Amino acid sequence: MPLPEALTYAPPPPAPPPPAPVGLLPLPELRAFEVLAEGGTVAEAAAAAGVHRNTAARWAAPGGRVGRELLLLRAEQAAGARARLVALSGLAVEVLAEVMADPEASAAARVRAAVAVLDRAGLGPCSEPLAPPEPTPGDVAARLAAVLARCADVLRAVPDATDADPEDEDADEDADPEDVIQG
Repeated sequence: MPLPEALTYAPPPPAPPPPAPVGLLPLPELRAFEVLAEGGTVAEAAAAAGVHRNTAARWAAPGGRVGRELLLLRAEQAAGARARLVALSGLAVEVLAEVMADPEASAAARVRAAVAVLDRAGLGPCSEPLAPPEPTPGDVAARLAAVLARCADVLRAVPDATDADPEDEDADEDADPEDVIQG
C-alpha cells in the first residue's frame, strides 16, 4: 500500500545563493558600481556593465549587491565629510573670535560673530549645540562663563558703538551699545 502523500519525503527546495561578501563584486557589477558611485544613471551603468537597464536597476536596488556597496560607500563618504568638518570647527571658532576682537571690524560684524559663537555654544535663541546632548551643570556654567568673559572683553575693546560700517546708510548714529547687542 502506498504511503499517503503527506508522509512522502520531498527534498527541500535549494537555498538561494548567499550574497557575495561585501567588497567582492563580479566584474559587470563592479563596472556598474563605478558608474553609479560617480553619479551616473542606471542606464549608463547598464551600458558600462553590458547588461539590460532592468538588470542594472535590480543590482542597484538597496537589496542588491551593488546597492549595498553604494550604501556603504555613501556612509563612508558622509563619515569622512563629518570628520573634516569637525576638524575645521576649531579654526572656525578662532576666526569668529578674531572678528569679535578686531577693533577694525564693524560693530555689526563683531555682534554677528558673537551671536554665532553664542548660538553654536547652545546659548542662543536658535542654537543647535555641538556639545553632548546632556551636559552637566558644571559644563554649562563653565561654557557660559567663558563665552560671557569673551563677550565682555570684546565689548570693552569697542570704544564706541557708533563705529558702524561707514557705507551702511541705515546705521543709527546714536546707537547705544546695549541696543546693538540686543537688536
